Amino acid sequence: MPRTPRPPHTPPAAQVGPVAARAVEAEVRGNVLAQPFGSGTVADLALPDSFVRRVADRAIIDSYNERFRVVEDDAARPSAHPRAAATADGVRMIRGVTFGQDADGPDEQRDVPRNFGGRGAGAFGVTLAGRGAAYEARRAQEIVTRRLARDGLPATALEAVRTLGPAAAGQVDLLKAALSGVGVPTDLLAMFELPGADGFPQGDAAAWMAARVRAGDAAMAVRERLGRAVLRAVPSLAGFEPTDDAGSRVPVAARLQVTRGDDWLGEGDGGSIDVARQVAALAPDVPLFIGVQTAHAADLCAHASEWMARRSAGVTIIEEGARLSQWAQDNARPGCIGRGGKRTPAALLPRYASRHDELTAYVPGDTHAAESLSSAGFALARSPLHFQGGNLLVVEDRARRERVLLLGEAEVYRNIALGLTRDQALELFRVEFAAQRCVVVPAASYHLDYEVFVRTDADGRPVAFVASALEGARAVAGSGIAAMERAGVLPAGAAAPDSLDAVWAALGTHFDPAFGFRATVAACFSSGTVVDPGAAGLRVMLEAMDTLAAASGLDERPEVARGLNGHTLAMLAARRRTLDDRIALRSTIAELGWRVVETSAMPAGRRGVSVLNAVNCGPMVLMPFGAGICRSAEGAAAEAVASNGCSVTGVRTAESQRRHGALRCALALHG
Repeated sequence: MPRTPRPPHTPPAAQVGPVAARAVEAEVRGNVLAQPFGSGTVADLALPDSFVRRVADRAIIDSYNERFRVVEDDAARPSAHPRAAATADGVRMIRGVTFGQDADGPDEQRDVPRNFGGRGAGAFGVTLAGRGAAYEARRAQEIVTRRLARDGLPATALEAVRTLGPAAAGQVDLLKAALSGVGVPTDLLAMFELPGADGFPQGDAAAWMAARVRAGDAAMAVRERLGRAVLRAVPSLAGFEPTDDAGSRVPVAARLQVTRGDDWLGEGDGGSIDVARQVAALAPDVPLFIGVQTAHAADLCAHASEWMARRSAGVTIIEEGARLSQWAQDNARPGCIGRGGKRTPAALLPRYASRHDELTAYVPGDTHAAESLSSAGFALARSPLHFQGGNLLVVEDRARRERVLLLGEAEVYRNIALGLTRDQALELFRVEFAAQRCVVVPAASYHLDYEVFVRTDADGRPVAFVASALEGARAVAGSGIAAMERAGVLPAGAAAPDSLDAVWAALGTHFDPAFGFRATVAACFSSGTVVDPGAAGLRVMLEAMDTLAAASGLDERPEVARGLNGHTLAMLAARRRTLDDRIALRSTIAELGWRVVETSAMPAGRRGVSVLNAVNCGPMVLMPFGAGICRSAEGAAAEAVASNGCSVTGVRTAESQRRHGALRCALALHG
């Protein structure tokens, strides 16, 4: 029976057992819903209970890791050495739209209006009605905050117009500004039309509502008529074809963002510079575009000049003043537009770049940096939709002659929060991404591309490789046990992946209540190089052990549950529910008629094996490889994908994975 190490503080009796576990679950759920977002909270977003539960489960697991799975850090970062400035032929530097801006701005903001961004409504920098605003404006803002997700956009906008009063309704342009100021997404409202003689065309919804208010029409009758309004979706970027995430077309451009000008631990660490270095070498004929903050631009330029010795296509460095993340997939969906027989790189930008799944926190640097691509020759448009690129996959099912858009469920709820119905949000996604079908997938992980990789077979049929966390956990545990045996921490033959008592006992002797697991035991999980710290390997090992403990139903044994603290029981139950979510995910994809292959992986952010966060790059599949302890699981996944008749190449991404991402998160291919 697995034994958890003694926690830092022994819980009192009241915090032990199933009752304590339910209290933990209720507290975390309450905390999720109470988070501030705009002028309201997450509770105002009308999120389904099943989705809130999945978000809360991830929060329970994360908080448990932060408290009881702490590992003393053993990574010694070498001193950075400035690189000599050099610019080779083929390397060019251009200034992005944020060049010269304050580099110390906020990394993310949660206090933006819900209608922020988009095409004309809630423009960047808009401020909602504050304390000094008229009562009518403050009341209208409260109505929008509380009812937009529940009552829908037309009905909520009508109520806001009525609350603002006949004076505001007297001039349509001023009314639209007032509606935007209280949080109504007027860009989406303008997409609605009401058929019939007493209706309105696209663009005139606000004017029609104003006329009804001025005429004194009965609110119930007007609302009933508005219920027949139809949203007519029009693509933001005409001719846009998103990159086929399952295809083998050679890309016409590759895009990355780097967070610094040197390697974090050293060459081979899998950080943002190391990923760029490998992509430059593996795709020498593909033009490469890299965003970087001004402070690191000279160092990146020197790196790129070295890469050019093995490249035929150029490298364009886009210098930004704003702070950038590494995650280029999330702030601009890659694709192309066909022009005169030539494919031009193009990108569809989300309403604004964002983070988190239960809310949509604004990331200013990434939002505006994506606009710089127009200076590099990309066709661009900003969509009124919220989306994070890691949570959607576009698949060309050539056998059925249809383009399918797989959507992580959070992307639907982000847009329901703007006042759209589920069907309206899906129709907008279908049109924006030129798809024939949209399929919503349960959120087993933060992003869908942690869980699923798709490759089309020789007959044009998609093959979906989906994460088997149990298979991945067993592979990691086997590697970890072997490492402990080699280091003499564990007697040979004392443990197996499905019987971890001896492993817990051995690790427990190296657990300090004040510091967590000591670096002395972490060392055996390192390959001995500076770019493979043992602490990272031990974190992955602990993740595997907790996954296997949850799958065994440890917390469901009454004699065991009575002695475990509530947080441990809640964590194990959350993990088991996540395993069930993965079964639902596989079933959803199998219903498409695609072949589904359960594949060794262990999606878990910085503690996981994110090998399925891969990309198709022409005839190659580029797969992310992490720390040394992950090799067995990653090798099994690579073998499974290669059996589909493609060439698999590993890309070092360990440091990127320790920052909650991997290869597809960082690399956007325009094909």
